[in-house]
Amino acid sequence: MSGIARILLSQGHSVSGSDVKASNLTEELEKMGARIHIGHRAENLVSPDRVVVSSAIHEDNPELMEAKRRGIPVVHRMDMLLEAVSGKKLVAVAGSHGKTTTTSMIAWILVKAGKDPTYLVGGEFGKLGNARRGGGTYAVIETDESDGSFLKCHADVALVTNIDNDHMEFWGSMDALEKAFFDFLDGTRPGGTRVVCLDDELLRKWAERSPDAVTYSVRFPAVWEVRDASMSGWRMKARVFARSREVAMLDLGLIGMHNLANALGAVAAANACGVSPEEACSHMASFPGAKRRMERIGVHNGVLIVDDFSHHPSEVVAALKVLKSAFPEGRVIVVFQPHRYARTRILKDEFGKALSVADAVFVTGIYAGPGENTELGVGSRLVSEAVARTGHPDVRLIEDAAEACREAALSARPGDVVVTMGAGDVWKHHGAIQEVLLRSRQ
Repeated sequence: MSGIARILLSQGHSVSGSDVKASNLTEELEKMGARIHIGHRAENLVSPDRVVVSSAIHEDNPELMEAKRRGIPVVHRMDMLLEAVSGKKLVAVAGSHGKTTTTSMIAWILVKAGKDPTYLVGGEFGKLGNARRGGGTYAVIETDESDGSFLKCHADVALVTNIDNDHMEFWGSMDALEKAFFDFLDGTRPGGTRVVCLDDELLRKWAERSPDAVTYSVRFPAVWEVRDASMSGWRMKARVFARSREVAMLDLGLIGMHNLANALGAVAAANACGVSPEEACSHMASFPGAKRRMERIGVHNGVLIVDDFSHHPSEVVAALKVLKSAFPEGRVIVVFQPHRYARTRILKDEFGKALSVADAVFVTGIYAGPGENTELGVGSRLVSEAVARTGHPDVRLIEDAAEACREAALSARPGDVVVTMGAGDVWKHHGAIQEVLLRSRQ
């Protein structure tokens, strides 16, 4: 929503909005000229031409009710976004995991290549923020499958990273979710480009019946491939091949094969926008990473603090395995904040197996999703008990996230990694970790 507001403000529109609490995003929007209200109240609506809502807004929201009472048009955020970028060639990224990183990478490449894109990303990257209105031909957007709104998007370049069992409370079944992603790809504009990652089994199935698909993979034969991948410190290198011909060397300041796949997909999408693989890879060398995506916070008393947005078992296990391989001499200590009651209930056993990769596990209270109600009998204990059932020797449930972070720091030794993980606000407690680590030095 903040990204849409940024673009509308830069187009000269008058924008107001409300949130449950102030944040750096609301402060930045105020500096840009938006009128911001803290708390949702009917009187916040003065005389807008439209009221834009996300799927998190319930029917009993006072501002939504007031808009309907006064006959003010109400539009979903995806409809507003698509209108805001109308007239642009649309590059749309979808997928269960890796959307934010891949979208950020594409936007970064197009900015550095002088394409002056408009972009809207679900997270901040470098000093470019999360959204920008550009004067160029392309608009790069991260879509949202959680509420099905990505099906409204018909792109010129459509990219799907993977398909996994998330947001089942909305879709009901994997068959329905799979069909939705396939419909998104099939809805690409005539003459457009469809880019898919063959590392995903379901996307391999789709690609088999789509001979014009532009495929990429770090594991299987594809149009875009990498070879001789290696990791050194916090960087990865690999040779990039397009249609079996070596075209560039990729030097990436991120770790993990999943991030190498994200980068390869971004290079393929940028190529569809007229950027050569050589140039795209050269710009990827300076990609700063997306905020909260395997983000290095700092080293204190020999302990590295990392922050990661992973909130699904597949993401959790991938992130923890990468950290284990990057720091084989130290321990990986995770502070995990479950996100959404429905996800916790549905995937509790998978979370247990994924988190057991870490050497020590601290589980905090559940962070509810936007507009989500608590579920009777569903709590973080479901996750900690699932970890314990794997035979893991060191798992603790500490509901208060700040206290969990302090306890994790107390257990850390020089050479260890403490990673805060989840899509909620666990990142706010890095100060507690740093304070404990600095105190232990004295």
